[in-house]
Amino acid sequence: MSTDGAAIGRASGHGLRLTIAVVLAFLIGAVLDDVLVMFLAPVFVTMFAAPNAPGPTWVAAATVTVLIWLAVTATAAVTSFFTLHSTVLVLLLTAFVFLCFWRDAVAGPKPMTGLVLVVAVVVATMTASAAPLAAAVVAALPVAVLISMIAIMIAHALIPTEPEPGATPPDMGPSVRPLRDAALRTLILLPLIVGFLATGRASGFYVLIVAIAVLRVPRPDRAALGLVAANVLGGALAIAAATLVLITPSALFGVTVLAVLVLGLGLVVEGGGPRAQLAQAATGPAVILLMIALAPVDGGEAYANRVVEIVLTLAYVLLAQTLLGAIVRPSPSRA
Repeated sequence: MSTDGAAIGRASGHGLRLTIAVVLAFLIGAVLDDVLVMFLAPVFVTMFAAPNAPGPTWVAAATVTVLIWLAVTATAAVTSFFTLHSTVLVLLLTAFVFLCFWRDAVAGPKPMTGLVLVVAVVVATMTASAAPLAAAVVAALPVAVLISMIAIMIAHALIPTEPEPGATPPDMGPSVRPLRDAALRTLILLPLIVGFLATGRASGFYVLIVAIAVLRVPRPDRAALGLVAANVLGGALAIAAATLVLITPSALFGVTVLAVLVLGLGLVVEGGGPRAQLAQAATGPAVILLMIALAPVDGGEAYANRVVEIVLTLAYVLLAQTLLGAIVRPSPSRA
């Protein structure tokens, strides 16, 4: 769900693998009759399924699932303990968010770091605000992680990874100013966390995931235009696809639209080069926006309202990154 300044090499078979994994994760959630799993599992697939990267092993899938279950359980317990001490809770959550962003800035964004960050922020905010979906999200997260890993493994078994000569998974390099970048990203995310704690609205569930995904893109000051273009592209494609789904209420048609959307973006990534960066960054937001139509976990709200909230979140994050980055960017004489 992210991109950086380094070009993505050609990735043979990535488009079909990604499509199979996303659609399979969605269908497994549908079979389980769990709308949260239907929404989360395809989103997690976009976090783990990197071009030219090998598929996970059974051991890795089991390990990640157990770790996420432990993280979910621990976060819910700590949050419940500090529910009556909101200031302490916000400080603890801020410190954890900063550590995750600092890890991204030092070592480059890793899927596991992003997953743990999403889990901690979503579970903590929903548990503390007593959101109606809190207990269901806590139960669904580990299941969705396991399903996403299984779906990726099946996709790799059907279409094995065959990297082009010299091609490697995209290098999401470290930041040259990790402390500054981690602090800025934390400062940008904090108002969204506090706002959700204050309101407890289910729509904040989507907003937080999208905000974290965008904030984890490395070196935003050097890739701002590409990041804006990627999210505009992903949002436009998803909204167009979701409109078709909403006016044609058919489960088969919805799955077909999802497959076509993911396949189109995946094939662009497969081709490599600058356009692959754009499509790679657009995939996450596009899947999230389309899944809101296919698996609306807060069905009481209109799709248009949820889209507006996410678009406003994207605009806030991108604008804040640009403004704060310009304010704290060192002068050329000290760079």
